[in-house]
Amino acid sequence: MMQPRKFFTKLWPKSLSGQILMMAAIALFLAQLINAILLIQATKARQYGDAAAILIGRLDRQLSRDFMENAAPNLTPTAGEFGQGQRRNNRRRNDNIQRRFGVIDIGTKPVPIKAAYNYREELSSRAYDYLMMGPVKFSSVKIYIAPTGQLPDNLSQRLKERDNNLVNPRNPNNIPKEAIILVAQTRDNIWISGAQIVREPPNNAILILLGQTLLLYLLVLIPLALIMRKISRPLTQLTKGVSAFSGHELPQPIPAEGPQDIRSLIDAVNDMQARMSALLSEKDMMLGAIGHDLKTPLASMRVRLESADEPAERAKIEQSIIEMDLMLDDILMLARMGHSAEPAKLVNLSAFLEHIVDEYALLDHPVNIDEIPRHVKIYVRPNLLRRAIRNLIDNALKYGVQANIALQQMSNNDVEIFIDDMGNGINEADIDAMFNPFTRAEKSRNKAQGGAGLGLTISKSIIELDGGKLSLSNRKEGGLRAAIYLPHIIPAA
Repeated sequence: MMQPRKFFTKLWPKSLSGQILMMAAIALFLAQLINAILLIQATKARQYGDAAAILIGRLDRQLSRDFMENAAPNLTPTAGEFGQGQRRNNRRRNDNIQRRFGVIDIGTKPVPIKAAYNYREELSSRAYDYLMMGPVKFSSVKIYIAPTGQLPDNLSQRLKERDNNLVNPRNPNNIPKEAIILVAQTRDNIWISGAQIVREPPNNAILILLGQTLLLYLLVLIPLALIMRKISRPLTQLTKGVSAFSGHELPQPIPAEGPQDIRSLIDAVNDMQARMSALLSEKDMMLGAIGHDLKTPLASMRVRLESADEPAERAKIEQSIIEMDLMLDDILMLARMGHSAEPAKLVNLSAFLEHIVDEYALLDHPVNIDEIPRHVKIYVRPNLLRRAIRNLIDNALKYGVQANIALQQMSNNDVEIFIDDMGNGINEADIDAMFNPFTRAEKSRNKAQGGAGLGLTISKSIIELDGGKLSLSNRKEGGLRAAIYLPHIIPAA
């Protein structure tokens, strides 16, 4: 089972634009969630207040009318006047209120308060202040929120008689769930109780909130996406430009677009690439000059070698000169790599590899080629690629007894060339360092073999000229594999 962290990591966008848009979407969602909670709370508070106002208003009007019909001209009776002078009319007053409203009850005992009732202090205080302005004075006024299924029996029955929806609901999902309960005591110890249904909010409230959220997403995320596109496009061009920089050719300046910060970054990268290209060109020129300067004394040494008397000593010196000459050839080749004038051509790679194998076969070298696909064509610099492949084959023959060549064409027409040997391989920790100039893995290779350690460096540089890659890996069967990846790129005319 996938862990939650890995699951969210997999879903999390990888690009800068995607991450910013995702963060904005999450922030909007949280803001709307908080807004929805506050809105629901405010709506509930308003509904409670409206229901309490209706109930208190009914009670106030009824008490005022009842007092006017039955009391003396004094509109502000004392507790004794209300309790004694009107006691004979209590039963008639009670019946009158019951008949008119059906949700208000007057008696000598309070209704029972259940544990499920929620006392509302603010509503109670407001109701008390309002009722105290009327003709009847109260000692306490309390308001509760109660489930409709747990109302006092007297109030529950009268509510059902007044609101038929509680008995025969047209929509079972729309049955009122809460009611306001009033429990008030007058100063002459008369208890007044009442109940008022709290109406549920309209069913489309959630749909309205979802619509508002969707509209907010459109108003915020679409402009943000356009802004991020304007920012990310020059960053994408910058990434492509830096990836395409090889140092072998004068880099094309990356267009400076987008905000000022990004334009400044692109300008700085353009300047850095120009300086690096100039330094690499100076390095190549220096290596070329050194190589040419050393060729002259080597030629002079060859001439003087002819006059040497000792044949054995002369053979040793001649071998040293040959090795130095080959080393200088490699150095000159490496120096000229960034300034090759050879154009890319469409080459039948299958025939190209077979021709190289035939050349080694004429010299009785153990170079084999597997059954390869026919007519695999790709744009390469043939002379340089031949040099790179020959370097790899020579390494395989030196350190791995024999070389086996294979060719594979991918579905997108890119190709891979594999050159395997039967040697001891290379330590995994040393593989990356093998591409550095003058590096030899003598810990795992045959120390008796010569060479300057430039073959892999030259091969890698040649292959990268055509946008390819060269990698080394140890085979499970033993030996080393050199893999050449060449993309199918049609050069610009």
